[in-house]
Amino acid sequence: MALYRMSWAGARLAALDGLNGRLALLETAGTATGGLLGGMIAALDGTYVLLIVSVVFLSLTSLAGAVIVFPRDVRWVGAGMREGLRAELAAIAAMAKRPGDVRLVVALSVSAGVAMVTLETYWQLDLLALMGDSWEWVLGIVSCLGMVMASVGSACAMRCGGLAEEFFRGQGRRGLYIVLHASILVVLGALALATSAAMFVGLYTLMYLLLGARSVIEQTLLHNAVSSQERSGMASVQSVAIRGGGVLSSAVGSPLVLLVGLSGV
Repeated sequence: MALYRMSWAGARLAALDGLNGRLALLETAGTATGGLLGGMIAALDGTYVLLIVSVVFLSLTSLAGAVIVFPRDVRWVGAGMREGLRAELAAIAAMAKRPGDVRLVVALSVSAGVAMVTLETYWQLDLLALMGDSWEWVLGIVSCLGMVMASVGSACAMRCGGLAEEFFRGQGRRGLYIVLHASILVVLGALALATSAAMFVGLYTLMYLLLGARSVIEQTLLHNAVSSQERSGMASVQSVAIRGGGVLSSAVGSPLVLLVGLSGV
């Protein structure tokens, strides 16, 4: 019976790896396409009017499709907006306080928000400082490369997540998740020491490779730790944590630029 439970748990985690990996691949494919097209459009039209109109149109189309396809949560049908929002916020707060994998993911999501917003706010300025302003057209290509490497990382995690159970005995995917997150922070720090454009681009793409793998393992841990009914709420918790880290990065980043310079941030 114990062996059967272990086998079932392993199959469940593998299935979650596969599902989360496919979702990550779709997301990074869209972002990579946007990065590549954005760089091309910027080279043709510096006003970005066409790009902005396209993004707004696609966003509205996606929103309309989501409203049609996904029904309202049955828990709040019949409840007023204020009561439903209050109940949802209370449920989210309770989820964030759970011990174990949930608390770990929430904490590291704040850290990830700081890292990602810091990277995306300053990497273009730092790279242009190494290459020169005449190379602006390369930025879209570099962004696309980052997303391609994120897809590679997601695909690797999707297929190799089960190896973590053997390599990190007693910790499994949790141990792999912590190692990936620590590696991302190390690579982010190394970007500040990059002395050439090639070195910078290499570290940038490596960071996105790690981010892609981390995302899949993170979602597997999170979905395995909560019930199906709680997953949408838990996704909100994680989203708030990431954006909280982003706000922290934005608030601290500007004063740091004045004190220690762009690369110091």
